Amino acid sequence: MAEMAWADVTSTSPLKVVTRDGVERDAVALTSDSLTVGARVRCELPRRGPALVHGRADGVRDTGWVTSRVGKVNRVVFTSGGTYLKPANLLYADIEVQAAGGQGGGRQSGANQVAVAGGGGGGQYIRAILAAASISSSTTVTVGAGGTGGAGTTGGNGGNSSFGTLIVAVGGRGGDTSSNQPGTTSVSAAAGNGGSGGTVPSGALNIPGSNGSPGRFNYNAGLGANSLNGSMAGAGGASFLGTSVNPYMGASHAGFSGAGYGSGSTGGLGGPSLSASAAPDGQPGIVIITEYLSS
Repeated sequence: MAEMAWADVTSTSPLKVVTRDGVERDAVALTSDSLTVGARVRCELPRRGPALVHGRADGVRDTGWVTSRVGKVNRVVFTSGGTYLKPANLLYADIEVQAAGGQGGGRQSGANQVAVAGGGGGGQYIRAILAAASISSSTTVTVGAGGTGGAGTTGGNGGNSSFGTLIVAVGGRGGDTSSNQPGTTSVSAAAGNGGSGGTVPSGALNIPGSNGSPGRFNYNAGLGANSLNGSMAGAGGASFLGTSVNPYMGASHAGFSGAGYGSGSTGGLGGPSLSASAAPDGQPGIVIITEYLSS
């Protein structure tokens, strides 16, 4: 059973309270009462998760406490789009929204030419704790697909992931390509930027995706105009729920996939006379909803 206690509000955006033992905790309001810094409030203190604020003290110590205690925790995971149906006994939800990663640039080259491409960016991650009253009974959930396409061209952008209109995380951008460039000078290809911006609720954790890294062909006259020695395609950008990988240096390849959710793929690298090819797709997004229920 959760402990019931008095606490004082120390911040309203995000909501935080300090209990009598001097510990400050994140909090979720389960009341329509006006909460201001310094206000004394009635709180439920679960062993896990934030404090639950049931209202201002105002001398009322019993009303509404028992029926709103957390009795069960449930997790709902969306790896593809769907509809979230709010349980009738939901108190609050911890919602994680990870956007998809961008695709690294493709490669294509003619005779006596080289191809080099930048990595795709990682997707944005947003985590918010929302009271049940702020969540609709039915909410559309979108899970972004990893960036795709990009055969011999700029990689595809990662798709956005969202929880209705309350939370929207932006996908990573695709990596650029500098294919069909002369093999007698150094050549670079820009990386895709990580996802950022989006729609972020007040007090939410907001972690932009990491940028991919640019690809680079380093011309060395002593090794021949089209030698790939010392050259490297761009790495993909990491996300909060996904990791990037570094491509091989000096070796021809079409690109490598990231791991987890929301990371970008690397760009491609190659010497003369390569037909158009695409880097692996960026990693898809995911939406995770942890429900705190009254019973």
